[in-house]
Amino acid sequence: MDKLIKNSTLYGLILGGVTVAYSMITYVLGINLLNTAFSIFNFLFSLTLIGFFIFLGTKTYRDKFSEGYITYGKSLLSCLLIGIVSAVVLGIYTFVFFKTIDPAYFDSMINEFMTKIEANPQIPAETVDMIYGKMVEQFHKPAIYQALQSLAFSAISAGILGLIIGAFTKKERPLFE
Repeated sequence: MDKLIKNSTLYGLILGGVTVAYSMITYVLGINLLNTAFSIFNFLFSLTLIGFFIFLGTKTYRDKFSEGYITYGKSLLSCLLIGIVSAVVLGIYTFVFFKTIDPAYFDSMINEFMTKIEANPQIPAETVDMIYGKMVEQFHKPAIYQALQSLAFSAISAGILGLIIGAFTKKERPLFE
């Protein structure tokens, strides 16, 4: 179990580092996160990235530290641990980003989104006000709340991916050798 935790922590740190680097690149390049095409690309790329590192980390544990065998339960645990460790790394980066690097980032994103919403004549003013109020309420919650919410979402996502990836990485020991 000790090797499982060490391996999962290593791959979680790698995944977290790659995710932070990707986030920094999109920020430095000034990519508009509200662009629909980029949002779709970002979702698919992130899902692929997470799935790849979770699969690679779990397969590495199976092949290097578990004599080529792993149960479905240990495979799922490996996937969850990798996802949680990477979520912690990303949470720390996000906290630092919004506290020191660009504290006004959320406000600029809200303003840009609201400009697009207000430009749509089919959306009533009351609805625009309601949307703005909910966005401000959501994005201005304490950083610890956002970090815990992100960690929970990441754990659930890693669990769902783990259910799928675990089916591909599990390899039971034969009963009779």
